[in-house]
Formats: sequence, C-alpha cells, structure tokens
Amino acid sequence: MSMLPQDASFQSGIPVIEQLTLFARLNGFDAPAAAKAAAEALDLVGLPDVAKKNARALSHGMLKRVALCQAFIGHAEVIFLDEPTAGLDPDNARRIRDLVKAYKKDRTIIFSSHNLQEVQQICDHVCILHKGRVMECGTMDELTSASFLLRVTLDRPLAPAAEGELTAHPLVAGVVREDDLSFQMKLNLQNSSQKTDAMKMLYDVLGRHGLFPRSVNEGASLEARFLEITGGKFDGGSSS
Repeated sequence: MSMLPQDASFQSGIPVIEQLTLFARLNGFDAPAAAKAAAEALDLVGLPDVAKKNARALSHGMLKRVALCQAFIGHAEVIFLDEPTAGLDPDNARRIRDLVKAYKKDRTIIFSSHNLQEVQQICDHVCILHKGRVMECGTMDELTSASFLLRVTLDRPLAPAAEGELTAHPLVAGVVREDDLSFQMKLNLQNSSQKTDAMKMLYDVLGRHGLFPRSVNEGASLEARFLEITGGKFDGGSSS
C-alpha cells in the first residue's frame, strides 16, 4: 500500500529527488532501485526537470504533483489519495485526475474528496460518510441510478408542450424540473438498448420545439444523492 496525505510536506534545502529516494528506501528499495523509482515517479507526473530543485521553490501545483510521487513510487496494489486536487488550479487538477484515471486500470485507488463532481468523474464505486458513519456504499451507477435518469440543461426554459410530449412518451416515467433551465427525465426501460432510443427521442422532441440541450448527463448527480442520503437539501445548483 501507499498513500498521499492531504497536506504532504517536504524539507527545504534538500533536492526533490533525494527526498523521493528516501521515501523509496523507507518502502524497502535498495539504493539503486530507490533512485530509479524516484526518477520514474517524477516522469509519471510530468516533472523530471524539478529533480534537483528545492521543494520550497516549486509552485503549489507542482508541489502537489511532486507529493503525488510518494503514492506512485513502486508498485503498490492499493493507493490512498486524500484530497489530491484540493487548492489546485483547473489545469493542475485535470492533470492529477488524468493520472488517477490512468493509474486505476491495474490497481485499487481509494480517493477521498469533498469535490463530489470529481468523485463522480473518476470513481467506479463510492462510499458516503456522514458524521463518522458509513451511510451508503455501492457502484457509482447504483448510487446515481445512471441507467434510469437523464439530467438535461437547456438554452432556455422547457416549453409546457415539450414537457407534455416527453411525459407522454412510453419510454419516460416522468419529468421533474430542477430550475428554469434544467430538468430530470426518469426513464422507463425494459432493456439497455432502449436508452439509445430514449436519447434520440429526447433530442427529436426538443428540436421540434426549438430547444437545444446545453448538456445531457446520465444519472443523478452524486452531490444530489449525497444530500438526499445525509438529510441535506438539494437546491438544483449541483456543480456537475
């Protein structure tokens, strides 16, 4: 196992590569293997050029990516990441999300975050914690009902005639408005192939009424489900 603490820190006055090499030695690597593993970890996060730099001279985003090297050194089967993108600008946050997505293909990553949109983008399974208790666990599809719900945001309000046409369709179990420009369409599907039919029908109906979707997402937002499960109140303002 390996881990990235939320507030990982480095010593000043010591080159980054030497500190990462020490982490590798603490993980049981001999000296040559530790130096190689540290260099490979820096390559993985796209920062081979900072190897000999003082960690305190790095930007916050670069330092966060260097900190991620602690978790990526070696060949851990289980990796714990605690708020790996907290405080990062969008570009560096995207870089770390891409790394996590690539790395999770052949190992287990435990990803702890308050950014529920990010969790929904990255994770296959989710566990919701509230006041120290496990409230619900399952696959992302199970928690967000991805197979039976579409979330739609339009360029202008949903016309009553369009809403009536959608509601009357046999593939639709109901339409629920979230706000002036967004609504949820609950699906009535007998098999997975009907999801494509439902999507085509949605675009056809909206197009006939001069409406254009700015976004169409499958499943409830994890934020909405989190608030529902923990007793909060969802106001339709989900960031996802």
